[in-house]
Amino acid sequence: MTRREPLSLIQPEIGCAFTARTSRPDLSAHRRPSLARVLEDGRPLPGPANALHDDIRHVGRGHFSFWHNLVYFATSDNSDPRTNGRRYEIEYPIDRATACLLRLKNAVTSKRKTASAVGRAGYGADVLLRMWERIGCAPSRDSRLLDFGCGAGERVDELRRKGHEAFGCDLSLPEPVRGSGERGIIREITTAPYRIPFDDQSFDVVFSITVFEHVMNYDAALAEISRVLKPGGVAVHVFPSRWKPLETHAFVPFASRVQSYWWLYFWALLGVRNEFQRGDSATFTATANHRFLTNETNYLSKRRIRQHVLRHFDECEFVEEAAFRPERYEFFRRHPRLLPPYRAWSSATNVRVLVCRARSASS
Repeated sequence: MTRREPLSLIQPEIGCAFTARTSRPDLSAHRRPSLARVLEDGRPLPGPANALHDDIRHVGRGHFSFWHNLVYFATSDNSDPRTNGRRYEIEYPIDRATACLLRLKNAVTSKRKTASAVGRAGYGADVLLRMWERIGCAPSRDSRLLDFGCGAGERVDELRRKGHEAFGCDLSLPEPVRGSGERGIIREITTAPYRIPFDDQSFDVVFSITVFEHVMNYDAALAEISRVLKPGGVAVHVFPSRWKPLETHAFVPFASRVQSYWWLYFWALLGVRNEFQRGDSATFTATANHRFLTNETNYLSKRRIRQHVLRHFDECEFVEEAAFRPERYEFFRRHPRLLPPYRAWSSATNVRVLVCRARSASS
């Protein structure tokens, strides 16, 4: 069995020679002749392989050599591989066990890309308004909305463009919006003491998207959300499920529950990375994921979430169907008996939609 990998970031060296980094320093010929080859448009360079570097530099004509984590090579006609329009790859033999691990890695990567595509589609204003209508809290033009954990405020901007009076807050704001001040549309949450920087009973709807898996102190956050909600207001929080097969941030299977370093290291060895970790070593990636997951995520059970919510709100319910795509939502409207088991499965393995209804003025 063989495996191919494309060469990228090709750099000129000396004379006819060019170099590129590989992900396989074990292919190096510094101890024994390497069995790896360089391909030009899918065909092996004429070689010879394991050539002297001086011959690659001064003779060229398809000579190549793997040396530590680099491959030295010259193209078949000594042209520049960056501009000659040809495709360059390396090819090397792998055993059956390695092939099995690579297939597993590719399956995980494929799912990760699908999940990322869904995440990029995100919860824009139209999706949020549709979801709130299903829940029964569709805002009017006079309603005031708060994006709890708004980041740079993209959803706030989109809602305001649609005519809604939307605001945002977050623990840490990007520099461009940080200077908006205490009275700005987007404001910074303080932590000593923990306080959402808006007045009591300011909002009809408080919402968050993929925030509550990071809330380490539920009671502090919920108390503040309850304070800024008007009597009868609604808080709607969408966040990843506790048993989601691919954890939302690290993309590691079941890392919301299994957060040991060695579990994370195993998947890092297979090449599982998020978009910020490409090029990092397995050790660095596993260490960063372990630190992040144990210190900055908090995946609670539904029972514990309800206990926290009911200390500050009159009602607590999970309504995952509110986030269903239109065709799926209509299907379960026609077949309501099928909804409870599907909702339970979706809530356990995909996403949770938590609805908290504020205490009335008489409470």
